[in-house]
Amino acid sequence: MIERRRLIGLGVAATLALGGVAGQHSAETQAQETGTGRLEGHVVADDGAPLAGAVVKITSAELEAGDTTLTTNDHGQFTLGPVRPGLYDVAVELDGYRDGSVTAIEVQGSRPTWAEIVLQRRAPGEGGY
Repeated sequence: MIERRRLIGLGVAATLALGGVAGQHSAETQAQETGTGRLEGHVVADDGAPLAGAVVKITSAELEAGDTTLTTNDHGQFTLGPVRPGLYDVAVELDGYRDGSVTAIEVQGSRPTWAEIVLQRRAPGEGGY
Protein backbone atom coordinates (compact mmCIF):
# COMPACT_ATOMS: atom_id res chain seq x y z
CA MET A 1 0.00 0.00 0.00
CA ILE A 2 2.81 2.45 0.82
CA GLU A 3 4.57 1.77 -2.49
CA ARG A 4 1.34 2.38 -4.39
CA ARG A 5 0.97 5.81 -2.77
CA ARG A 6 4.50 6.71 -3.72
CA LEU A 7 3.81 5.78 -7.34
CA ILE A 8 0.68 7.93 -7.36
CA GLY A 9 2.64 10.88 -5.98
CA LEU A 10 5.33 10.44 -8.61
CA GLY A 11 2.66 10.27 -11.32
CA VAL A 12 1.19 13.59 -10.19
CA ALA A 13 4.62 15.21 -10.08
CA ALA A 14 5.47 13.91 -13.57
CA THR A 15 2.17 15.11 -14.99
CA LEU A 16 2.60 18.56 -13.44
CA ALA A 17 6.22 18.85 -14.55
CA LEU A 18 5.15 18.21 -18.12
CA GLY A 19 2.46 20.88 -18.02
CA GLY A 20 -0.31 18.42 -17.34
CA VAL A 21 -0.57 17.47 -21.01
CA ALA A 22 2.13 14.97 -21.89
CA GLY A 23 2.09 11.61 -20.20
CA GLN A 24 -1.69 11.40 -19.99
CA HIS A 25 -1.80 7.87 -21.37
CA SER A 26 0.38 6.50 -18.59
CA ALA A 27 -1.51 8.57 -16.00
CA GLU A 28 -4.81 7.22 -17.34
CA THR A 29 -3.55 3.64 -17.21
CA GLN A 30 -2.27 4.14 -13.67
CA ALA A 31 -5.58 5.71 -12.62
CA GLN A 32 -7.48 2.69 -13.84
CA GLU A 33 -5.16 0.33 -11.99
CA THR A 34 -5.12 2.19 -8.66
CA GLY A 35 -8.68 3.52 -8.40
CA THR A 36 -7.54 7.13 -8.73
CA GLY A 37 -9.11 9.78 -10.88
CA ARG A 38 -8.03 12.79 -12.88
CA LEU A 39 -9.24 16.39 -12.83
CA GLU A 40 -9.35 18.03 -16.24
CA GLY A 41 -10.60 21.48 -17.07
CA HIS A 42 -11.10 24.18 -19.61
CA VAL A 43 -10.90 27.92 -18.94
CA VAL A 44 -12.76 30.12 -21.41
CA ALA A 45 -13.81 33.74 -21.76
CA ASP A 46 -17.50 34.61 -21.62
CA ASP A 47 -17.49 34.57 -25.44
CA GLY A 48 -16.25 30.95 -25.41
CA ALA A 49 -12.67 31.69 -26.48
CA PRO A 50 -10.07 29.52 -24.70
CA LEU A 51 -7.83 31.41 -22.26
CA ALA A 52 -4.16 30.40 -22.37
CA GLY A 53 -1.87 31.30 -19.48
CA ALA A 54 -4.56 31.40 -16.79
CA VAL A 55 -3.31 30.48 -13.31
CA VAL A 56 -5.30 27.56 -11.88
CA LYS A 57 -5.07 26.82 -8.14
CA ILE A 58 -6.46 23.45 -7.04
CA THR A 59 -7.09 22.75 -3.37
CA SER A 60 -8.24 19.57 -1.66
CA ALA A 61 -7.58 17.57 1.48
CA GLU A 62 -6.86 14.68 -0.95
CA LEU A 63 -3.71 16.33 -2.33
CA GLU A 64 -0.83 14.76 -0.40
CA ALA A 65 1.62 17.50 -1.44
CA GLY A 66 -0.82 20.34 -0.67
CA ASP A 67 -2.38 22.89 -2.97
CA THR A 68 -1.36 22.71 -6.62
CA THR A 69 -0.94 25.55 -9.11
CA LEU A 70 -1.09 24.95 -12.86
CA THR A 71 -1.19 27.16 -15.95
CA THR A 72 -3.61 26.59 -18.83
CA ASN A 73 -2.12 25.55 -22.16
CA ASP A 74 -2.72 27.21 -25.56
CA HIS A 75 -6.20 25.66 -25.67
CA GLY A 76 -7.15 26.90 -22.19
CA GLN A 77 -6.92 23.38 -20.75
CA PHE A 78 -5.36 21.97 -17.59
CA THR A 79 -4.97 18.44 -16.21
CA LEU A 80 -4.12 17.14 -12.76
CA GLY A 81 -3.77 13.45 -12.12
CA PRO A 82 -3.80 10.85 -11.10
CA VAL A 83 -5.41 12.07 -7.86
CA ARG A 84 -7.32 10.41 -5.06
CA PRO A 85 -11.12 10.51 -5.23
CA GLY A 86 -12.68 13.30 -3.20
CA LEU A 87 -13.76 16.94 -3.34
CA TYR A 88 -11.60 19.54 -5.09
CA ASP A 89 -11.88 23.33 -5.40
CA VAL A 90 -10.56 25.16 -8.46
CA ALA A 91 -9.81 28.90 -8.54
CA VAL A 92 -8.66 30.70 -11.70
CA GLU A 93 -6.98 34.07 -12.23
CA LEU A 94 -5.98 35.87 -15.42
CA ASP A 95 -5.08 39.53 -15.89
CA GLY A 96 -7.90 41.45 -17.53
CA TYR A 97 -10.57 39.02 -16.28
CA ARG A 98 -12.58 38.62 -13.09
CA ASP A 99 -11.48 35.65 -11.00
CA GLY A 100 -13.50 32.46 -11.38
CA SER A 101 -13.94 29.36 -9.30
CA VAL A 102 -15.74 26.06 -8.98
CA THR A 103 -16.04 24.42 -5.58
CA ALA A 104 -16.71 20.89 -4.38
CA ILE A 105 -15.94 19.15 -7.67
CA GLU A 106 -16.26 15.44 -6.95
CA VAL A 107 -13.45 13.43 -8.49
CA GLN A 108 -14.24 9.74 -8.69
CA GLY A 109 -11.81 6.91 -9.17
CA SER A 110 -10.95 5.34 -12.52
CA ARG A 111 -12.27 8.16 -14.70
CA PRO A 112 -11.57 11.82 -15.46
CA THR A 113 -13.74 14.57 -14.01
CA TRP A 114 -14.28 17.66 -16.19
CA ALA A 115 -14.68 21.28 -15.07
CA GLU A 116 -15.26 24.33 -17.25
CA ILE A 117 -14.59 27.75 -15.77
CA VAL A 118 -15.88 30.84 -17.57
CA LEU A 119 -14.13 34.14 -16.84
CA GLN A 120 -15.72 37.52 -17.52
CA ARG A 121 -13.64 40.34 -18.92
CA ARG A 122 -13.08 43.22 -16.49
CA ALA A 123 -14.69 46.53 -17.39
CA PRO A 124 -12.38 49.53 -17.98
CA GLY A 125 -11.37 51.03 -14.65
CA GLU A 126 -12.28 47.87 -12.75
CA GLY A 127 -8.64 47.03 -12.05
CA GLY A 128 -6.75 43.81 -12.52
CA TYR A 129 -5.03 44.80 -15.76
